Amino acid sequence: MPWSRDFRAGTIQKNAVGDVSALTVRSLVNVQIRANSEVRKDQASGSLYADTATLDATKPVASFTTFDIPGAISAFGLTGTCFTSDVTHPGITIYSQKQDCAGIASGSVHDSYQIRQGVIVPRTLTVEHRGNAQISYDIYASYDGTNAPVVRNSSVALPAAASTAVGRWTMDAMLLANVAVEGKRSIQIDFNPTIAQEGADSEQYDRVTSIGSIMPRLTANGVDTSWFVTHGSLNGKQLTSNNNFYLKKRDVSAASSVHVIVSFQGLLSWDTIFDGMIASPSQSSLAVDCIWDGTNAPVYATVNTDLLP
Repeated sequence: MPWSRDFRAGTIQKNAVGDVSALTVRSLVNVQIRANSEVRKDQASGSLYADTATLDATKPVASFTTFDIPGAISAFGLTGTCFTSDVTHPGITIYSQKQDCAGIASGSVHDSYQIRQGVIVPRTLTVEHRGNAQISYDIYASYDGTNAPVVRNSSVALPAAASTAVGRWTMDAMLLANVAVEGKRSIQIDFNPTIAQEGADSEQYDRVTSIGSIMPRLTANGVDTSWFVTHGSLNGKQLTSNNNFYLKKRDVSAASSVHVIVSFQGLLSWDTIFDGMIASPSQSSLAVDCIWDGTNAPVYATVNTDLLP
């Protein structure tokens, strides 16, 4: 049968044990599921070639990036979370939507990939001058003892919420210790998660997946080289409160409750003090290594809020 199937990134839905209802993340930029297979090949008896090839382990990891900042944060948070499934809660479902000649096909003609249990962690949150904010996550699948960590289902319908437009969010103000940061060109948070995946009894899949650490680091780059005086010195600066950057939904007033505030605390230090150029403005970049203050997560967010003082 000739190839005639065109499937593309669709939506992601979380409906795990403990969720009151399904949470749908739309506006995907990309999505990928990697098997991460570990193959053993052995030589013996002086042979030049391997005479056996065995599959030791499969450690599936899904990754995605989305413009749907509040949807993703509402579903998955910024600190990492474990999830499980039961009869009425399928876990996390990644939808692959079928395209026809005029866009998304209608009906139960799509594919889905079900991950029943595992860990999901944020990887990056980025926004650039005049650009749209994006957030990325990784999903580490684990084995429940019965079902494969990832299961493909065909001939499924897309969630009703999949077609709802969510808009875009862009860079707005930023405060460090309640002092405005002007001249920003980009802000990026690298969450730097580490994940432990453990198995036993020579099973192909890992039964235990857990978060080892999350070490967020915020980097801001801009064209105002006075940052070095305004926001600290080479000695660094502990930021304890009133540290935020704002993601404003495009084409919506600041008074509307549709925006996002990202808050953090930690040690401010310098990445690049001065980067001089001839044909464009010189730049500086600062970094904040975010920490837990005993109450708040290193990075946390308020979604669906206004941006009024």
